[in-house]
Amino acid sequence: MGGDVGIRTKILLIFFYPPIPTSPFFFLFLSNFPRSVKPLGQAYRNLFGASGQATISLAMFEIVHDILDLRTLARGVASDRDGAIATFSGIVRGTNKGKKVLFLEYEAYPEMAVKMMERIGEEVKANWGLESLHIQHRVGRLNVGETSVVIVVSSPHRDDSFAACQYAINRLKRIVPIWKKEVFDDGEVWVEGPVETAEIR
Repeated sequence: MGGDVGIRTKILLIFFYPPIPTSPFFFLFLSNFPRSVKPLGQAYRNLFGASGQATISLAMFEIVHDILDLRTLARGVASDRDGAIATFSGIVRGTNKGKKVLFLEYEAYPEMAVKMMERIGEEVKANWGLESLHIQHRVGRLNVGETSVVIVVSSPHRDDSFAACQYAINRLKRIVPIWKKEVFDDGEVWVEGPVETAEIR
């Protein structure tokens, strides 16, 4: 699926959560990098340039800044061979643990996030034999009620698409390098990030 989108050297990611002190950090150990460990900021600029825009993207797996369009994604997976399309939309809640949420801010390491989404697609194919899977996650500031992530999967029968869709969002939460900050009237807190280390060859 997707093709070659990343660095061909081995990459070991060690995720640190919560972010220290104010933004997410993880360290990259690259065989073609200097021996000293480089934090996210410098490595990010090396890979993407000062603009911070990802230079590599997959049609089926994307990190985006734009408003997400579930209907367009659903049309993209529809085919004559499938009889079911399951979708998931993650929406920004207005409260968390009794506190009013003003807005959220998402940050991601785009190239590695796409690689991890591609891995999820490979796992879905291995478990259910399905290839029609689209995942998009939005980054930046999101207001209450806006959509942060959409997942669409089609299958010949509904049970497989339901199961694969739930599997995909659960795996995304565990392995994709995306961080969420909740902003309240009286402060802010990083509340999510990947909980598993990942090794890519």
